[in-house]
Amino acid sequence: MSHFIRIVLLLVVTVALTPAATAQPGGLELEVDCDRGDSLYRALRRAERASYARIHVRGTCLGANVITGDNFVEIIGDPNGGAVLQSGPSPVLFAVGSGTLLLQDVRLVGGMGLRASGSGRVVGLTRCEIDSQSLGVFADQGVGALVVDSDIRALDTAVLVKDSQVVVQETRLHDSTFAARTFGGLLWLDRVEAVDNLIGVLAEDRSSLIVLGGQFSENGQGHLGGTNDTRIQVYNTQVGGPGDGTALSLSGDGGVAIEVFYDDAATDIWGGVSLRDDSFLSLGGATIHGSIQARGFSRVLVEGTVERGVGCGSAADAFCGFAASTTTQGCPSAPQVCLPAENAASGPSSPRIVPVPPQIVQAPPRQIRTRPATAHSPSDMH
Repeated sequence: MSHFIRIVLLLVVTVALTPAATAQPGGLELEVDCDRGDSLYRALRRAERASYARIHVRGTCLGANVITGDNFVEIIGDPNGGAVLQSGPSPVLFAVGSGTLLLQDVRLVGGMGLRASGSGRVVGLTRCEIDSQSLGVFADQGVGALVVDSDIRALDTAVLVKDSQVVVQETRLHDSTFAARTFGGLLWLDRVEAVDNLIGVLAEDRSSLIVLGGQFSENGQGHLGGTNDTRIQVYNTQVGGPGDGTALSLSGDGGVAIEVFYDDAATDIWGGVSLRDDSFLSLGGATIHGSIQARGFSRVLVEGTVERGVGCGSAADAFCGFAASTTTQGCPSAPQVCLPAENAASGPSSPRIVPVPPQIVQAPPRQIRTRPATAHSPSDMH
């Protein structure tokens, strides 16, 4: 069984075992208008006593909030704007325990946006905006998180993953030190735009990073990189672009495996690629508008185009045109330019099947889909 299949199965099992909110009587629905003196903190404390709760928020709510328990909580803002949750240096929202928290149409402003911690905890963000002085979204210790159609800016890291599984879809990560980092977890980026960061996405310490489409540009020191036995898979993605000043498009240091695939869409990688210390790159049918530098027992397999060649040092190896009957093996003293062989097999030999991100967040209980109660009061939903 391949490593990739094991990852998908692990996610399926994780989601299946995540406790969902049970559709039982005792649901609570609240409306909170912080500009009129209502308290989100008090609403969350009341929500702890319900099996599931929906909180409609308006205005600017000040203060840090901790969400505990194993129930199902939704915090919903006005889709036209105006719902702002703001705190000082502490997380605006800190979700612990094994429950589910869904955020929709809210803006988080403060020292840290959302922190979620604990095995079984599930969080989801849809159409949210985060402006943080440290971390945007921080998933830690077994969390499953889904971020969709959102905008995140953080002085440190927009999305930080530690020993958790996080899917980010159609979201903009920008103007941060790191667009995203993962330590020992799985980060799945689906049509994400990571632009104008000091560093793009970095996978570390036996992490897995999967990139499906999207755009990576103007990320200072590098777009996509890994360290310490991580695995990176890139599908149908434009990395960099003409005139992009980013130093490195792809990098691996310390047993990192990078695989680049495509199906019917072109995959263009603009800029340099660096491999060090027993790292590996498989370039399946893509074009690198730059060069590859491999060192320290690293290996390069090229089925595609490397415009400025492959340079090797310290016992590294390169194999160019490995889908063709005539294969050039090894690195010459001068950089080797890898161009598609005339007699190469039609199309790439790399897998063409593009994976589908797993379902991290389950739907709320059916009973919760009712009209809001009278302002400032709860209602039982049966």
